[in-house]
Amino acid sequence: MLDRQIGSYRLLEKLGAGGMGEVYRAADRRLNRQVALKVLSPEHARRPISLERFRREACAVAALNHPNIVTIYSVEEHDGTHFLTMELVHGTTLGNLIPAEGLALPRLLEIAVPLTEALEAAHERGIVHRDLKPDNVMISQEGRLKVLDFGIAKSESDGGATLIEGAAEAATLTATGLVIGTPSYMSPEQALGHSVDHRTDLFSLGVLLYQMATGCRPFHGSSASETIAALLRDDPPKPSSLNPGISQELDDLIASCLEKDVSRRIQSARELRQRLQALPTSLPSSAATLPTDTGILTLLRRRWRTPAAAFAVTGCLALTLTAAGLRWPHFGGVTTSPAVQRPGLAVLPLGNFSQDPEYFVDGMTDALIASLSDIRGVRVISRQSVMRYKGSSEPLPRIARELGVDIIVQGSVIRDRNRVRITAQLVRANPEQQIWANSYDRDLRDVLSLQQEVALAISAEIQVKLEPEDRRRLAATRPVNPEAFDAYLKGRQAWHQRTSVGFASALQYFQKALDLDPKFALAHAGIADVYSMSPFFGFASTRKAFPEASRHARAALELDPDLADAHVSLGLVDLFVNRRWDSAEAHLLRALALNPSNPMAHHFYTLYLAARGRMEESMEQARLLYELDPLSPTANVNMGVTAYEHGQKQEALQYFRRAETLSPEFHVSYLRMAGMYRREGQKDLELEAFRKALSVRYPRILPEMDRGFRMGGRQAALRAAAEALESLARDQFVLPDDIARVYDRLGDRDAALDCLEESYRQGFPGAILFGANVEWDWLSLRGEPRFRRLTDQISRTSLPPAPASARTAGGCRSTPPAPEPAGSPSAR
Repeated sequence: MLDRQIGSYRLLEKLGAGGMGEVYRAADRRLNRQVALKVLSPEHARRPISLERFRREACAVAALNHPNIVTIYSVEEHDGTHFLTMELVHGTTLGNLIPAEGLALPRLLEIAVPLTEALEAAHERGIVHRDLKPDNVMISQEGRLKVLDFGIAKSESDGGATLIEGAAEAATLTATGLVIGTPSYMSPEQALGHSVDHRTDLFSLGVLLYQMATGCRPFHGSSASETIAALLRDDPPKPSSLNPGISQELDDLIASCLEKDVSRRIQSARELRQRLQALPTSLPSSAATLPTDTGILTLLRRRWRTPAAAFAVTGCLALTLTAAGLRWPHFGGVTTSPAVQRPGLAVLPLGNFSQDPEYFVDGMTDALIASLSDIRGVRVISRQSVMRYKGSSEPLPRIARELGVDIIVQGSVIRDRNRVRITAQLVRANPEQQIWANSYDRDLRDVLSLQQEVALAISAEIQVKLEPEDRRRLAATRPVNPEAFDAYLKGRQAWHQRTSVGFASALQYFQKALDLDPKFALAHAGIADVYSMSPFFGFASTRKAFPEASRHARAALELDPDLADAHVSLGLVDLFVNRRWDSAEAHLLRALALNPSNPMAHHFYTLYLAARGRMEESMEQARLLYELDPLSPTANVNMGVTAYEHGQKQEALQYFRRAETLSPEFHVSYLRMAGMYRREGQKDLELEAFRKALSVRYPRILPEMDRGFRMGGRQAALRAAAEALESLARDQFVLPDDIARVYDRLGDRDAALDCLEESYRQGFPGAILFGANVEWDWLSLRGEPRFRRLTDQISRTSLPPAPASARTAGGCRSTPPAPEPAGSPSAR
């Protein structure tokens, strides 16, 4: 490991890796300034060829004196450490500035012209960069563009080539030579290992222009070799087919840069710069207004003409969340889920073609999902799972396979003042085939009926028979106040953050929507959702939050009796506060009848059935939830519990691990893993999983816990965790259940039961599961008379009156009441 001091330079901060070395922010003590210091890694320093390449970088860049190219100050060596010093650029990389929908044309030109000027200066000196990509282009805080990392630059008189960094598999692609660069941005001649000249940079710049214009790269693959194969084989769709704001002139210019035949490619950076500067900076007139129906259909046909373009409308940021190798557990005695007998459908995030705020476009996606979910004859994948594909470049067949569906809905939304247009397309995934496309245009006041109309059209196309009740509900919409609807969409966007700050913001937006339109039922339902979900994230106790949830849910149902989410909220109030078991089940079943694809209804009905001891039914609901929300960590955890209860231990671990991959901050996956390992007697694995769960919720206690483990092993670590949580509870909210889990593992059952009783008195939702089989943590307590009395009391009665003072006995005496949703930030 390098010392913090290298010669006269003091390393202050690691900035990342660049080429063959690591880059640091450093203080130059001789000249009293800060510099960027690039240190050649020891393994490369031992190789003469690598050392020569490092020196070449310095010589190449030092020979260039241009305001858009980073300045090299010196090349040095100290005690065998080779490094160079260069200008320190404060800013961000180009990759961080490109939004999913691409840059507006004026901004694109602001970046592209100076970038081309930098290459022009380098090429005039005979220097070829050969690794031009977004991470090698910086935009300073002052707005100045800087090209970085000429670590693989070469003089045009040089020969040969070297290896793709981090992609050794690509070295076998050609027998005539090895290749150098980053696969997604290299030229065909680079990929084939042929000799290159300055025109290879122009191809890479064409890739950058394409990405800046559309938000996605033109060539994709799951590995370096697949990417190179696409680069050599495929012609990407025109940028204007992905972004209608792109002019024909820019289309042609990018195509000229991406010519695979180098002789047909644009021939110089100077020519490219001149053509960029000649481009009109205003958008084409067709992008400023809503296209006609014919124009939209033509656009759709052009966009999905090829598989490469079929999924590009939603953006092209690569996302790989696959269930490869994860087989569906077959549970003895459980019948095939009725959900899989319905056609499966996923609505991918709608494309944003009018530079609308993301909350509006995402909200329109949510509304379309909700409308389709009202139809009983179709299984609609939930928002949480499909939103993981926002900006994804995965092929549609793979997305369909990961989500377990047959049909994909794609489209876009355009808002122009008080008009909104949705375009939609149905694609059968295997084999990939477009089966329908249409567009719908309405005044913003009629946006709800617009969503229902799209849902009806889709149901007709996939030949789903609508029940009379479905038709009645889909037709029962009323006009909305556009400003109230806008505030509601902002509230939903904040609500989906699932943080205390997000919930507080959501309440403000929902209340604003009600102030603008007191009869806006969705806003009441939104407020009910905030209050009913806050206790499950530790933001409020059920005692404080659920009365407000009940009040607003009932107000929502008075205005619209068919709002499934409002019934879920009332079901939670009856389940966790009133202990009205029959009423709770009736509300949850009503929610599922109104919206069979509602994941929240399925999740809480799963918990209800577990709390009532109806375990086989609970596990069946867990399967239904997974089919509707396969990329939800909650659904995967539930499936893990179900698999374990049926003796499928490896499958259970796979589901828990998948939940961890989907959301590393989801502490429940670690708790369930810890519970499984505990039941299996694997104490070391249990402690590690339990430590992860605590670290997510209370990172401040980790040093004490780790120190305890080093000094005294497992027991000392748990004792340190208990003491640290007790101390932490004096400053911030700590869930009593979590302290109980630590004491339970310590074997201090009285202290654990003190905390569980405190949790019940404070009104936290975990209390309802103390006696349920799904709550593995309390298995060791079930023989305790105090535990049996507590669970009997929970099952028979509503919450007791609020305690007059804090508990003074046991391990939870420091636990303060939980904050309201609008209070302090989440401890998570």
